[in-house]
Order: sequence, then C-alpha cells, then structure tokens
Amino acid sequence: MATSRNVAHAAWCLELVSGLRNEFRGPRQHEVYDRLEIKHDNLRAALEWTIRTTGDAETALRIAGGLAMFWNTRGHTTEGRDWTEAALAIDASASDEARDDALYGLALLAHSIGDYRRARSAIEACVELRKAMGEPSAIARALNYRAVVLTSMSEYAEAAAVQVEALVLSRTKGLADEANYGVYSLGMIAYRTDDLEEAQARLRESLDGWRDSGHHVAVASVLGTLGEVIRLSGDLVVASACFSEAIDVAQRVDARALGAAARAGLGRVATDLGDWEGAAAHLSDAATLLRRDGAREDLVRLVESCAALAGAKGDSKLAFVLLEASIAERKRSGALRAPVTERKLAGVRDAAVADMSPAEVVAAESRGRSMTLDAALELALGRPT
Repeated sequence: MATSRNVAHAAWCLELVSGLRNEFRGPRQHEVYDRLEIKHDNLRAALEWTIRTTGDAETALRIAGGLAMFWNTRGHTTEGRDWTEAALAIDASASDEARDDALYGLALLAHSIGDYRRARSAIEACVELRKAMGEPSAIARALNYRAVVLTSMSEYAEAAAVQVEALVLSRTKGLADEANYGVYSLGMIAYRTDDLEEAQARLRESLDGWRDSGHHVAVASVLGTLGEVIRLSGDLVVASACFSEAIDVAQRVDARALGAAARAGLGRVATDLGDWEGAAAHLSDAATLLRRDGAREDLVRLVESCAALAGAKGDSKLAFVLLEASIAERKRSGALRAPVTERKLAGVRDAAVADMSPAEVVAAESRGRSMTLDAALELALGRPT
C-alpha cells in the first residue's frame, strides 16, 4: 500500500534523476555521476517500490530511462538492464515519452552486455515511438543507435542506410551532438568494412566535434576507437598517444570501462612492439577493470589480445585455446571481428596450428570452445580454472 513517505521518496528520486541527466554530457559529468553513485541505494529503493509494490509504470520508466547512461558509464550495466526490463514489463499505462526513454536506455545497456538481439528489438521499438511523436533530435538519436546495433551485428549495408538517414536529419535540423554521433558511427562502419582511411577521417571529424561540445565520455570513446584504427594502420606511436589520452579523459569522468578498454589498446601496442612485460601489465590491469565494469565485447577483445600476446611469445597452445574460446563467444553473441582484426588473429591461429600436432589441435579446439569467457580470462591471466 502506498504511503506518503514512499510517494515523496519516489518523487524526489525522479526529480533528482531528471535534474541531473541533462549534465551527463557537460563539464560536470564526473560530479554528477559521483552524486548518483552516492544516491544509488535510494534510487534502487524507489525502483523496487514503484515496480514491485505499486506498479507505477510512469515513474519507474522515467527513473530507469534517466539512469541508463549513468549505469552504462559506471559499470552497472546488468543491474540497469534488469531494472529497465522490469519497468517495461509493468502491466500499467505510461506515457509514450517514458516508455520510449526506457527503450532507448535498454538498447544501450543490452548492447553493452552483448545481447544484440534484445538491443535491436528495443531500439527499433524506440525508433517507431519517436517517429510517431515527431521530435527530430529524439528521432536522430534513436536512428544513430539503431545503426550502432546493426553494425555490431555485422549488418553493414542496413546500418549505413540508417546512419545516412540520421545524419541528413541531424544536419538539416542543426543538431550538432546527433551529427557528431552519426559521423562516429559512419567511422565505425568504415572500420568494420575494412576502409581504415575512411574510418580515420570520420573518427577524427567526430572527435573534433565532441571536443568542441565538451562531451568527455564521447571524447574518450572516440579516442579509444581511433587509437585501434591507427594501430591497425601501423602507426604505433600515434596509436599509443590516442590510447593514453583516452585513459586520461576517462579518468576525469570515472568512465572506468572506457579507460580499461584503452589500457587494453596499450597492451596491443606493446605486443606489436615486442614489449611482452609491458603488454602483460596493461592487459592484466584492463582485465581487472573490465571484468567489473566492461561490456562483454570488450572482454572478448581482451581474450583475443591475450591470445595475440601468447602467440607472439611462442605459447602456441595458449594462443589457440584463447582464440577458440573467443570464436565460441562470438558465435553466441553474433558479433564478428573487423576484417583487419580477423586477418591478424587468423595469422596467430595459423602459426599456432603449425606448431602443434593434429591431436593437440583437436584437444585445444575442444577445450577452447567449451570454455566460458570467465575461464578464458583466468587462463589468459595465468590463473587457470
């Protein structure tokens, strides 16, 4: 039964989230996220009460939708996904605005976890709602993220068409942030379709836009991606500088997963340079953070980075097992590697096979493909389960 105290508390939580979310992209990002971290138990209590006790869909959806970026940035992705799913499942009426906001947040969180099918269904429902409501910036943001999800699912032609639609809308309506995101997404599509020159150009254009807007989380994200594209293009000095700056920017806003992913990038650079000790240190540091705060795709890439290091050091069996574990995980999620990464890791795998007997290959393949992602990480870090 509702009490005046519960009602007031839920209203206070909603007001808090609504007031702070507009600053998620500004210079006070770190301060805002810290405040929400402090108040997180209060927010959990409000969600529990509105979802489990009263079935107040409007309040639950608005709180969950407002917290999505915080949950994603601060590593509460699974918890945030679960709260948002529960809010969307309430059998009660709610405004289109509240439901659309929660669907967008769910797409973001599901994508980070690696559940691309759920991310796709959520963002497509969100696009449909937003087109019905007719607000250009909201439509552009949803189209942008639909393109991101499609890119992760390797549906590049559809992703590019959706992204061009979003970018035309953003530029026509003068939506700078939405246009920056669209340019970044086109850079990701170029990267995933093996056009590294185009990818660099698009990513640099996006980075300039995000620097101008002061969106530090986006700057850290683009720097990390740009660093990887430049590394794969062969310029390890510039790649290292991008990863290092990404770490610095991420630390300013406590974007832990982004910082950890960039540290893994430094590990790949060190591997390329033959600095085994430095590579192992960077990858171990990244693993500690990513296992707590990272997206599943980042963890898969970390296993692959450890496989490349093992192969470079001549540990063929370890490299092969880790690559087979990553292949199995990618089959489960439907996420393919970028072509240039696929070629590099295929070289690692071929070298490992050449160094093993047929029986060893069969045994290692079976071990790797039956291994969980956590077990693969433990093995990669020298702590086999």
